[in-house]
Amino acid sequence: MKNLLLIEDDADTAMVITQLLRGIGYTGNATVHCQCMQEVYAMDRQEVGIVLTDLSLPDSASEETFGLVAQLFPYTPIIVMTGNAELEAAIKTIQQGAQDYLVKGEFDQKLLGKAIHYAIERKKQMNDYRRLFEENPAPLFIYEYDTYQFLTVNAAALHQYGYSREEFLALSADGIRPEEDIPAFLQRNDVTADIYSDLGRWRHKRKSGEVFFVHVYAHRIEFEGRQAMIIHAPDIDNTN
Repeated sequence: MKNLLLIEDDADTAMVITQLLRGIGYTGNATVHCQCMQEVYAMDRQEVGIVLTDLSLPDSASEETFGLVAQLFPYTPIIVMTGNAELEAAIKTIQQGAQDYLVKGEFDQKLLGKAIHYAIERKKQMNDYRRLFEENPAPLFIYEYDTYQFLTVNAAALHQYGYSREEFLALSADGIRPEEDIPAFLQRNDVTADIYSDLGRWRHKRKSGEVFFVHVYAHRIEFEGRQAMIIHAPDIDNTN
């Protein structure tokens, strides 16, 4: 069994939760406690199997903490802990990808154990879908519907466009098109249906500046709490 990471800055709360965790099998070195994000950055994250995190930390605001933790543990189940005052923020983290949330002072050993069990199972299913996307041989990417900002991209698309993941995610969906084609893209984006759509033949642009033709298939989805478009855009100039 991998370690459980407890991120909690209040010593008394951490002690109570640690005692509950002992009762469900997380004893001794099986629980790692960090009081702030800086300690999380500095730790060995390879052996963490589940994360139990507070939202308000000394070096992280409640609206930022989950995103930071999720970046560090993309394939690890995360349960958010919150007080009643931050309940709305905790619910929002579910939309962003958290597996569950618990209200401090309102859960016991049994409820904590059940939350951990279900969080692990939910994340396994989510990881299966994520790997289906990321390891798909077809070029796929997702961008936010209103801002056109890229949210995620798979390896096949990175290879097709010639960018690193960091470079690609710094772009928006109009950044992979010739400048003269952008108005048509913006107009078509606004009328794309919520169902799977064949958008036909379009010109795209690689990092090198080379322009090539793709066939675009699109679908409106909700991704991490945001309205988005998932795009399949195979290169039809090089079909061999």
